[in-house]
Amino acid sequence: MLFLKDAAPLTLSILEEEPEGTIVGNLRAIDEDIGANALIDYSILEGNSENVFVIERTEENAAIVKTARQ
Repeated sequence: MLFLKDAAPLTLSILEEEPEGTIVGNLRAIDEDIGANALIDYSILEGNSENVFVIERTEENAAIVKTARQ
């Protein structure tokens, strides 16, 4: 298992008027396992105290970051 802890943090900012569900970022990680073991969980660990963003895994095991209801 390889953890990329040295990766630079992702910083996103949006205009206040952005509608809910606007895609503001795309993420992709690689896991060489197959099947259920290859699924990657994405989460926002800090900097989202006002719940401005949500992150969702796609069917391709990538992730999209969207604006949330404010």
